[in-house]
Amino acid sequence: MKFTFMGFSQAKALELGLDDKDLAILRYFIDFKDSGSMAIKIIDDKPYYWLKYETLLAELPILGIKSKDVLRRRLKTLVDAGVLDFELVKKGGSFSFYGVGKRYKELIASDTQKQPTEKSDPSYSKVGPPPTEKSEQNINLLKDPSIKNIYSACEEIIDYLNLKAGTRYKPNSKSTIKNIKARLETGFTVEEFKMVIDNKVKDWKGTSYEMYLRPATLFSESKFEGYLNQRRIEEVKPKETKPRSLNEFEFDD
Repeated sequence: MKFTFMGFSQAKALELGLDDKDLAILRYFIDFKDSGSMAIKIIDDKPYYWLKYETLLAELPILGIKSKDVLRRRLKTLVDAGVLDFELVKKGGSFSFYGVGKRYKELIASDTQKQPTEKSDPSYSKVGPPPTEKSEQNINLLKDPSIKNIYSACEEIIDYLNLKAGTRYKPNSKSTIKNIKARLETGFTVEEFKMVIDNKVKDWKGTSYEMYLRPATLFSESKFEGYLNQRRIEEVKPKETKPRSLNEFEFDD
């Protein structure tokens, strides 16, 4: 018998009650995680990754799994076996996050039971930050110590916008993540995002401009810095008494 299948020990997989479909799902998760493209959330000092069921089903039609319920049961098998860990995050919606379980390293051990290394086992970590720090550029672990990653930053910023503006925007929108990520990488902080929100809520709430209290307008490259510095200008200059005209504003479509 060939010792490994998809890079996992067949003998150990059988011992844990896993079959080929379980291993294919696990392979997808590990490879996707290591690409640095998955949204990450630090829970109890451990990295967890958002796994979107629809995406997995679309990427692996060969599995013949047609429903999310069947996929959930497959993932639960991996969790029950200790290969994966699971956390359901309920904030702005429900999101399924998975982490590498304690028994995952048993599946990737060689036939000589060589201990996994940091290269062969992404869950292996010595003292220090989680091993995903090697993908810092992709997952954007931020300088702000209160924000561990781009997903957390988007969540905090959009929650604040929804609270202040009475809106219901989602933190996982691709365009929203793109704008927030770009501004953060330029050096702006989460607190400065909140300042922009405060500035424009004060200006636009209850007016005809309220419709522009949206991520696409507030956080765009061409508007963000100007909205941020608006408050600083107003602190040293008296407020204009002349009503503003619509022509003073430029909005994204």
